[in-house]
Amino acid sequence: MAKILAIDDDMSMLLLIKNALENDHNITTYTGLSNVSIREINTHDLLILDVMMPELDGFTFLKEKRREN
Repeated sequence: MAKILAIDDDMSMLLLIKNALENDHNITTYTGLSNVSIREINTHDLLILDVMMPELDGFTFLKEKRREN
């Protein structure tokens, strides 16, 4: 069972991801970027990240978080 972290500003998308994967995997979801730490990211096997979020695009967010590691 993989640990999957999904981050998206669209709650309906997160619900779709969670419903599709929760029977076989442990899913953690966040609706924004502000509470996600590099520690949280590193404890998961897979990151599903929206690249077009209002506060910061996913690519920049991940680059910044990788610098914290």
